[in-house]
Amino acid sequence: MPAGAGSLRACWNFVCRAVLIVSIVKKSSLVGSIRGKIATMEGHTFQVGSDVFVAQDAPDGRHSAFFEDDGETGYFYAVDLRPPDNTILDAVHIYNVANVVDRDRPSTLSIVWSEDGAKCALLINGYPHAAFDFAAKRGYCRTNFPNFPNKAERSWAESDHSWSDEAVAWLGLGGTS
Repeated sequence: MPAGAGSLRACWNFVCRAVLIVSIVKKSSLVGSIRGKIATMEGHTFQVGSDVFVAQDAPDGRHSAFFEDDGETGYFYAVDLRPPDNTILDAVHIYNVANVVDRDRPSTLSIVWSEDGAKCALLINGYPHAAFDFAAKRGYCRTNFPNFPNKAERSWAESDHSWSDEAVAWLGLGGTS
């Protein structure tokens, strides 16, 4: 288990507050598409280790994804916007702040969506760190954490979160390993 992973429970407490925020976040302006396949939010510059919350709704409005850095860890969340309570479907660990070697430099974060709103990816400095496939009910991240099934109601983490380049092949970025 990665250091700081014990803060996962603290993150879920944060999620309770964040769900309210997600419910009032309006769709960010879309800045076009790349190769006609994806919609993206304009890059958000942030400092690793600072309190950050960035959300982006799918183009079809059925789902949302958000990234948060609580000063110790970074997590990426998948949200179903259809139920009245904006259900958190999955969460994946992105980093522990203490382990990010270039945390002293600003980073750029983007959440990109497939045109049909079924897939999204978290890019930091243009590099994919995590992805959600809403149709397959599957999350992927480079840290493979949490790496155990989540038994929570309406959650879809039936397997680990191991990385696969296929999860972001729709981006057309080429070799991302």
